[in-house]
Amino acid sequence: MTIVLVATVFSVAAAMHSLTGFGFSLISVGILSLVIGPRLAVPLVVIASTTNCIYLMWLLRRDIMFKEVIALVVICALFTPVGSICLRHFNKTVIMRSMGLVILVVSFMSLLQLQHLKLFAARPFKWLAAAIAGLLGGAFDMPGPPLVLYAYNCDWPVRNAMANLQFVFAVLSPVIIISFGFSGLLNRAVVGWGIAYTPLVCLFTVIGSRISRRLSIRNLNVVINVFLVLLAISLVVKG
Repeated sequence: MTIVLVATVFSVAAAMHSLTGFGFSLISVGILSLVIGPRLAVPLVVIASTTNCIYLMWLLRRDIMFKEVIALVVICALFTPVGSICLRHFNKTVIMRSMGLVILVVSFMSLLQLQHLKLFAARPFKWLAAAIAGLLGGAFDMPGPPLVLYAYNCDWPVRNAMANLQFVFAVLSPVIIISFGFSGLLNRAVVGWGIAYTPLVCLFTVIGSRISRRLSIRNLNVVINVFLVLLAISLVVKG
């Protein structure tokens, strides 16, 4: 029963992440933590989400703006070990709920076609988002929210934004895995269990990506912003 549930959760998470460019860990960790506990759920999701991000990055490789994201990757990678060591002592609920409130406001502004807050498109916020993403990735395997907030509010075209996010996530994931390994959260059984779901994750990554390609830019923007609102509500409610 547990195997079927994990497979279902990973399938939905992979499809939604491939459709919108984010959300695999937030969907998977939130549900699986209730079933198998967070200590097992988080490292298991790290393995599966790495597969999802790397494969999706390959599918979107022609849309990646490498000059725009190299610096983001470097900063994220530098701050990931810091988050693993230091940020674990902070209150995760307060951090995630604060991030959720910011994303909720910005997402509603976008859905209502109001002018974006220029703060989140500014270059200084780009570096801040990268640093926060590294810290949250190292501490909680949740690097996405600050990067998503920047990527979908700066001047990147939406499909390039999705591709850029996957490049950052794909490079950052091995750093998170190594960090988790040193902290004792990963073992051979968990890694083997996560790898066993790789074919299923890849299949639904392709399905989500193809659906995304069939949507017009306008409709894709609506889907992304609706999912951002749901993501924000999830962060606020669950922390």
